[in-house]
Amino acid sequence: MYTTLQNFALVRNLPISDESMVDCCNCGQEHGAIEMFADTLGRIWCAECVGNAKVANIYELGMHELTHLLDRLDIPYEDPTDICHGKQIRFNWCDGDVICHFGSYGGNAGLLETMGFKMDRGDVSGNLTPFKALEIILHEWNNREKEEQ
Repeated sequence: MYTTLQNFALVRNLPISDESMVDCCNCGQEHGAIEMFADTLGRIWCAECVGNAKVANIYELGMHELTHLLDRLDIPYEDPTDICHGKQIRFNWCDGDVICHFGSYGGNAGLLETMGFKMDRGDVSGNLTPFKALEIILHEWNNREKEEQ
């Protein structure tokens, strides 16, 4: 998955200047950071080397980060679905969901919003990094068996 270098830096809270010059990891050509792309590992690519590959928007990138964490911890979730040009993830083992789109709290920065989890206290929790959203999900996941008894 590729996204713009600016989106990658925004989601990871990394400083980047429009005047910065960076080298493509593939061809070695130097370009302005504003023209460059990043993959999920943070390698920097120029437009020529990315070619016609799909470039994820800021909403997809934030959700991709979360699904990567969920997969690593074996926490089940439904495949992300499209919502308001962004993404939504539902969990069939609880009433919670996570969204990231232009109308969600923090969505324009690739931050996530949760709703329906006990830690949300009947409201939404927004402006969450993927790790903060994972904390809310993990709390619910770890306590689900206690509530079933």
